[in-house]
Amino acid sequence: MAALFHAIFSADMAWRQTMEDAHRAAAQVAALTDAQLIAIWAGILDPEEITEEQQAVIDEMERRNLDF
Repeated sequence: MAALFHAIFSADMAWRQTMEDAHRAAAQVAALTDAQLIAIWAGILDPEEITEEQQAVIDEMERRNLDF
């Protein structure tokens, strides 16, 4: 039973950390200018393997209706 609790608790903590990281990235990206967002987007080399920060940039560009 303790092992099951530990597995569930660990998974929950990992999920919470991921969500906190995503929210932190989104907050930082929201402060960028349109030109900065576009420059970061243009520097994404592999769109299949993007970081949370790069995903936050794409999300912010979509939110602002920027063409890319």
